[in-house]
Formats: sequence, C-alpha cells, structure tokens
Amino acid sequence: YAMSIINEMHVDHSFYPVIFGAAPHEDWTDETVWAKANPSIGQAISIDYLRTEAEKAKSNPAYENTFRNLHLNQWTEQQKRIIPMHRWDECANDVDADKLQEADCYGGLDLSSTRDITALSLVRYVDGNAVITPFFWMPEQSIEGRLGYERGTIERFIELGQIEATPGSEIDAIYLADRLSEILTENNVMCVGYDPWNATALIQLLAERGLPDKLFKKLPQTFSTYNEPFKRFVGMVEGGKIRHNDNKVLRWMASNCSHREDASGNIRPDKGKSADKIDGICATLMAMNLQITNVNDISDFVGSGSLHLL
Repeated sequence: YAMSIINEMHVDHSFYPVIFGAAPHEDWTDETVWAKANPSIGQAISIDYLRTEAEKAKSNPAYENTFRNLHLNQWTEQQKRIIPMHRWDECANDVDADKLQEADCYGGLDLSSTRDITALSLVRYVDGNAVITPFFWMPEQSIEGRLGYERGTIERFIELGQIEATPGSEIDAIYLADRLSEILTENNVMCVGYDPWNATALIQLLAERGLPDKLFKKLPQTFSTYNEPFKRFVGMVEGGKIRHNDNKVLRWMASNCSHREDASGNIRPDKGKSADKIDGICATLMAMNLQITNVNDISDFVGSGSLHLL
C-alpha cells in the first residue's frame, strides 16, 4: 500500500509512507546496504549481530531469504517476478515525437470481460528502442463497485488520463470500436494482434468503420504466441531498450505480472497467478509477436540484457 502511494498509483493524504529497506537489486552482503534498512544500527541492533546473521545466510542458502526479508526489508516472495522493476523504472524516458510519428508500429489488443480493463498497446522501434504507447478502457459503473484500495488505484489512473472510463457497467462495443478506429487511423499501424475469444462482434464493428480484415490477426493465448516476444521483452527491459514514458498503469501491470513455464522452458504470462491486472503487458507482447513475425531481424533492438527470473 505504501509503495502504491510512493509510485503515485494511489492517493491517500491520511497515510504517510516511509520505507527503510534495501532495493531489490542491491547486494545483500554489502554492509553499507544494511544501514538503509536499519537506521538504528548500534542502538536497537548491533552491527556484530547483523554480521553473524549474514555469515549464516552465506553458508545456508535456505536462510538467505530470511536474512534479506527480516533484516534488509527486501521482498523475497517465492513466486518469481519476471520483469525487473528497477530496470523498468530506468526506461521511463520519452522519445522524439516526430520520430515516433514516422515509425511503423504494431498493435496488440487484449479485450476485457464485462468489468475488466481493455488494453491496446502500440509498439514502435525508434533509435534502437522499443517504444510502447498503451491505451486502457474500463466500464464506469464497474469502477464504482470496487472496494476502497482497488477503486482508489483505478480512480487515480483515470485522474492521470491513463485509463478511460467508458459509459455503463460493461465495455460498450460501439464506443470501443469508435475509439479504436480513431487511434488506429491516426497511427501508422501495420497489423493488430488480438485474442479471438469474444472478439467477433468488435472486429465486425471495426470492419464497418473501414478498417480492413487484413489489419487484424488472431493470436491464441498460448506459449507459441508469447514465448519469443516475452523473452525478448524481458531482455530489452534489462538492456534499457524499452521506452514507456513512465505510464503508471503499464508499470502497475508490469509489477503484477507472473508467468508460467512449460517443460521445454517456454514462457507466457499467467493472469491467474499474477497479483492483479496484466492486460497491458499481454497486449504489448502480442504487438511484439507481430513485429518479430514481420521483420526479419530485430537483433539490434534486443540489447545486451539476458533473461533472469527474479
């Protein structure tokens, strides 16, 4: 809750968050890092005690998580977080608007059920970076029915102009078709991938608005759809080759994202295991799937980052 306020995803003027802790990527064996989580070293806790506990953790991997959690305030949940958020935050720079407008882009569309978030993500490659431009929609009445913290988070995103509240209790297909038609027409979109589940009516409405069938491609939600773009995406985050203009909704979804891995090491996003919504990440990966499929070589954009499951 404190982190959601610090990251401007939620506003609560009655709650003042102060967190003493080491960052997730910092070396837990470094004594200078210990002070960040222990401002009372020498009073409430001794440096010798921490040294003893650290040596115990070094010699016993099973105790490492305990030491890092209890003494460094580092998040050490067993569930693997695949997107390194400290690297994500370093990718917040914007890109020259003229270059962005000139670049071809690919889209991914993740449709919601009645009360969830619908996401469209446009991905362009500019100056060696993958630039993500996301759009989000959510039914107005479904927001009103959510509980305090969850509702506050969504309302904050709406205030920032990063989620668009649509009329009614569920996503209005006509309203959404009008907005998608507008966005796709304004951008140099080569192709849009989408989950075929429950999408027939929307695709028909888009066709009625003059968008050709060949602009859209069905992408089933399988390992074959997600594996390569997901691995490249994580590598590009680690290599600093993603640009997201500090979009708060997309950051929230990146931090929520969990994954599933099969016996062959293929990966895909797992909505069931994720902490909360990840629709924007799924839409981004669908767009990257199309870019990989339609461009022979994007090795220049992948960067030096490699895949690490954190």
